[in-house]
Order: sequence, then structure tokens, then C-alpha cells
Amino acid sequence: MRIINSTYNNSSFLNNLLQKNKAVVFFVAPWCGHCQRLEPTLNKLMGRFSTLRNDGVIARINEGEIKNMNIDKEIQGFPTIRVLNNGKKEQDYNGPRDEESLNRFLYDVFKENQEMKTINISKYRGKKNKTKKAKKSVKTKKVKKSVKTKKAKKSVKTKKAKKSVKTKKAKKSVKTKKAKKRIKTRKKIKKKKSN
Repeated sequence: MRIINSTYNNSSFLNNLLQKNKAVVFFVAPWCGHCQRLEPTLNKLMGRFSTLRNDGVIARINEGEIKNMNIDKEIQGFPTIRVLNNGKKEQDYNGPRDEESLNRFLYDVFKENQEMKTINISKYRGKKNKTKKAKKSVKTKKVKKSVKTKKAKKSVKTKKAKKSVKTKKAKKSVKTKKAKKRIKTRKKIKKKKSN
């Protein structure tokens, strides 16, 4: 997931990304009170989505940079939250602007994008996709076998430990019996001497 704030220096890079990807663009203006209230929520969302591996772009485009963009940029007011697909407008978001609602909206947009990409890739790859599944299956079997082996080793260690504990107890028991016998012998000797 690409997260980008527009600047004069990165406008051509951003244009290129927006022309080739699904994107959610936040058009904002520094003088706009609604944009200022949205700013902390937008920062949290951008931070959260920056860790995702989905394809797509989330961009914040300031009012001054809109003219440099080669996308569908006709907007009625600020902030405008727009979904673009290859630079063309798909829809504007008109729902609530709280963090939870926007998070759900972004998740839905990029989840749908990921599902569409998966369908397209499998459609064109055909046999390669089956090979990947087979390889994944083999890896899964190896992992399961590895887990079983580790469990078996752990079981053997546990059995050895239990046996070791039993042996120690037995040795201790023998020592205790010998000590008791010695004590009895000493007592008998003392009795004989005292008589």
C-alpha cells in the first residue's frame, strides 16, 4: 500500500501511481475547518494502512497541488474523498468522517481491489496457479511433519525426564532406607553399651 502526501516535487510520481492503481484520494485545503478536523483521523488511517501489503494508493492532495494532477479532479468542496481507478473517478465518499467509518470504507475499497486482482491473476496464470498450490501443499505437509517431529522429540525428552525423576526418587529411597538401617544399628549398639 502506498501512502503519499502531494508536494510539488512528487507530483509526477504521484500522477504515475494514480494512473496505474486503485486509489483513495483526500482533497484537502489548509483553510478548511472540516479538513483541519479530519487531519488527525487521516494521519491515523494513513499510518494504519501503510503496513498493509494490498495494492493501492492513499493520497492526500492539497488544494495548491490539484492543478498539477492528471486525474479526475473536478471537486465541489473540501474535503472531498474520492475513489479513483486508473485516474478515473469511481465514486465520492459521502458517509460519516469518523475514524471507524473511514477505516471500514478504505478497507472495503482495497479488499475489493485485492479480490479483483486475485481473480484476474488466476484467470491468466492457469497452470502456474495450480503449481503454486501444489508447492504450497508440499510446504504445508513439510511444516506439519516438522511439527510432528518436534512433538515426538519433546515427548521423548519428557519420557526421559520422567524416567530420570523416577530414578532419582528410587536412589533417594535407597539412600533413605540405608540411613534408617544405620540409625537402627547405632541405636542397638548404644543399647548394648549402656547395658
